[in-house]
This record gives sequence, C-alpha cells and structure tokens, in this order.
Amino acid sequence: MAEDQVGSDSEKQEKLPFEIEAFLDHLTLERRLSSNTKRNYGHSLERFFRWLSMDCEEPVNPKDVTKVHARSYLIEAQANYSKRTLRNHVSGLRSFFKFCQTRGWKKENPFHNLILPKPDKPLPKFLTQEQMKNLLDQPKAKPAKKTKQGNEFMLLRDLMILELLYGAGLRVSELVGLDYGHLDGKRAT
Repeated sequence: MAEDQVGSDSEKQEKLPFEIEAFLDHLTLERRLSSNTKRNYGHSLERFFRWLSMDCEEPVNPKDVTKVHARSYLIEAQANYSKRTLRNHVSGLRSFFKFCQTRGWKKENPFHNLILPKPDKPLPKFLTQEQMKNLLDQPKAKPAKKTKQGNEFMLLRDLMILELLYGAGLRVSELVGLDYGHLDGKRAT
C-alpha cells in the first residue's frame, strides 16, 4: 500500500509536457476560463496521456498522438465513463489539440470529427390529472389583497395563464411572448 502512495506522489511530481502546461496557462490567462474548467481539462489530459503511456515505458509526446489513439481511447473510455462525462473529456482533448495546432506543434487534431455517443435524453416529466387540478385551483385559493375588481382581474389572469399553458400546450417562453394581437378570435370558437 505504501508503494501505491509513493507511486501516486511521484506521478503528481512528474513534470507535465510543456504543451500541456502552456495550454492550461492559456485557459486561465487568455481565455479566462474558470478554475473548474481548467481543472477538468487538466484531468482529461492527465487521464488520456496516462492511458497512452500504459503500453509505453516513456511518456508520450502530444505530437505523436494519432486518430487511431483517439478512437482507441474513445472505445475503451466508453466502458468507464458516462456519455456526458466522455463528451466533456473529449471536449477538453479537442481544445488541447486545437491549441497545439494553432501553435504549430501539431499538424492535425486527432479528436477532430470524432463521432461520440449521443447523450441520453431524459423523458419529459408531466403532471397527473390530480396535480393539474390542484394547480388550476391555486389562483382561487389566494387570499384577497386588493379591491374586489383587482382581485377578479388577477384571478382571471392567473387562470388564463394556467389554462393556456396546460390546454394549448404552450411553453412559458411562448406564453410570455404572446400579445393580444396574436390571438385570433375567429378561430378560437
């Protein structure tokens, strides 16, 4: 166990290739990205280059990375990471190799046009009939605050908003952008 700790400490002390150090500085100083983004990109690069060097005795130079390496990494990484995490890793790697291209350190970006697995799209959540009934009853349950005429207007307005959202299947952004001139009274009946 002590050997594992010593090994991990020596890995942390191992000097990063100058390209990676320059890229991480670029993220902070020129692109002004957050420290979290810099950390995540750094982890992505560390994992990728650690994976690359597993078969080699010497550290792999970024200029030696090919599309074959990128595809192989993607295939193996799919077993270890969720689709979203994998996409984030590849985003960091793409940015790094694009940075290397702009500096003239690399001819091609091995992660450019790499096809990634599509992220899962969660099914939309919907309200039950009972929940919708309770929601539509909410404007009526509000305590009176203003004059009777003001209360009636606000009650009808709130009911209309909820009915339009539910009955017409509008999105909130569509409802907010709705003007009186958008209504077609002839087609409403």
